[in-house]
Amino acid sequence: MSGKFIGTLAREVGVNPRTLRFYEAERLLPRPARTESGYRVYGDEAAQRLTFITKAKCLGLSLREIRQILVLRDSGRWPCDSVRQILTDHLGRIDEQMARLQGFKSDL
Repeated sequence: MSGKFIGTLAREVGVNPRTLRFYEAERLLPRPARTESGYRVYGDEAAQRLTFITKAKCLGLSLREIRQILVLRDSGRWPCDSVRQILTDHLGRIDEQMARLQGFKSDL
């Protein structure tokens, strides 16, 4: 069985192994194959998916938004319009937060 154990993949992507288990439980990552001893073994697709999730989180997307994108992608459609709408909504929230922070700064 080829692939990466949970600790190896977690280190490569820069997350905690518990994070992988959480993403698996939340169905952001597919259930990995298991060795005869029960160890999780992740393939290349899981590594790419985890990298996407990590980058999307760095951009400030919520797990709900990330899940929406992944569900569309998994359905065989590349979700350009849907992703554009998710990102537009996200940017709107960032603009609102910036306005609140500017107001707070002015109050100081």
